[in-house]
This record gives sequence, C-alpha cells and structure tokens, in this order.
Amino acid sequence: MSDTPNQTASRALTNRTIGLVLVGLLTGILLTLWFGDMIWSGNRPVDVQRTVQLGSEGKSDIVAIPESEIPTQYLDVMSMNEVFKAVSRSVTPTVVFIEVESLPGTNLLSPFSQRGGASQSLGSGVIISDDGYIVTNNHVIEGATRIRVTLNDKREFNARVVGADPTTDLAVIQIVPERDIPVVVLGDADRVEVGEWVLAVGNPFRLTSTVTAGIVSAKHRVINTDPDPRRFDDFIQTDAAINPGNSGGPLVDLDGNMIGVNTAIVSRSGGFMGVGFAI
Repeated sequence: MSDTPNQTASRALTNRTIGLVLVGLLTGILLTLWFGDMIWSGNRPVDVQRTVQLGSEGKSDIVAIPESEIPTQYLDVMSMNEVFKAVSRSVTPTVVFIEVESLPGTNLLSPFSQRGGASQSLGSGVIISDDGYIVTNNHVIEGATRIRVTLNDKREFNARVVGADPTTDLAVIQIVPERDIPVVVLGDADRVEVGEWVLAVGNPFRLTSTVTAGIVSAKHRVINTDPDPRRFDDFIQTDAAINPGNSGGPLVDLDGNMIGVNTAIVSRSGGFMGVGFAI
C-alpha cells in the first residue's frame, strides 16, 4: 500500500527533525571539546572561572577545579613561576647599589665613567656575610676615592676596600651595618650545567633591584678581555640580560645560590645583545 501525501510529508518532517537533532548533538560535542581545549591549552584558569560564571545564569559563584583535573603542563608552568618569584624575593635584598667616585682616568672599564674632573661609576655588589662584607667587580671600585653603598631597603653606607684582584676582576668591600643585613647563599659553579635556568640581579642603568632570567648558554668561556696572561678567563656565559650597572651583581641558580658574579657583556651597541658573562 502506498503512502498518502500526508504520510509522506509527515515521515519527511520526522526524518529532518531527527537529522537536525543529531547534527545539533554532534555540533555541541565538537564545540565543547574545542572550547575546552582552548581553555586548557591557553593555561588560563581565569577563563575557566569566567566560563563557569557565564554558564550559571549570572551567578557569581566560582567553581574550583580539582588539581587532579588540571593539565600537568599548566602545573609545571605555575611551579616554575613560583620558583622565580621565591628566588627573586630571597636574593634581591642581598644585592646592593654601588656608587664610586674616583680620580680622573680610572674606572676606564666602567660604562658610566664621566670625563673631566672626578669620575663616577655605578655598579652592583652582593652581601656575603652578616658583618658587612660585599663582593663586587674590581673594575667597579678601581681607583675609588669614595664608595657609597645603598642597600635594597634604602639604607646608605660608606664602604672601604678590603681587597681587590685585577686578574680575576673581583673585589671585596665592607660596610658597618647597625643592624642585621640579608646575606646571599654561596653555591657551587662546578655543578652548574649548560641549559640550566639562572637569574641575574643588579642595577642596570640605575634601575635598582632588577631581576632578569635566562639559561647558562656555555661554560669555561674565554673572552680575552685583557692581554695580561695572568688574567683569569673562565666565565659562565648566559643569556640572562646583563647591562651596564649589572657588574658585580650575582648570577644565581633556582635554589637561590650565587654561582657567579656578573662581569662583562659582548655588545656592539653598549647594551644587552644576548650574551653576558659571570665569573
């Protein structure tokens, strides 16, 4: 028996309805997977919270995402972020800003030397003992007639030179603090590996307490900065940004241990070009 026109039209309408429902379900599933992947792959928990809010008819409740459901790569990024912040908080207070006045013609290695009259140079240093000993570069304090040290908490001191060694470009100065001062933890540079994350802390261009991040890009680097055959030439190379004024500041590992003293850059412009060196 053949269908009547009404039966045929009804069956066609039913088939179209079923088809539209199936298309809608598949589209919904695909959109859910796509938007879910966008949210997680972007590592943006705020977007997850916002999506929950928009889907709850204007309610402001934020649904917590169980840690077990957060992708591992997101946790890894956030863990690294927390490490950078913790190391910066622990090391920055131990780094000092050094201003040096010297006789004309000295401090020639300082990028801040001024011609005419007394020269002034700027640099960084790091506190290594609670009785006020500070390590810096020899070229920062060479020929100094006056050394002024400013701590991270803005206290200022006059400093005296305890010892200096041009062959290693290292120097030790001392202040006399009236109360406790923070001290850096010394690390072991021999254990540092190429590719390891490091932070450089210092005062580039008078921008005090600056922290930059990078990796150890080479070790035992010879850069021939001085023709003197006695010159120590065995540097850690890093792409953590080092600029004029960083000299004497610490290079630290992700445990917050000082593994080097930022000393030199290779540059055609006088500024950072991706290659710096720590002794």
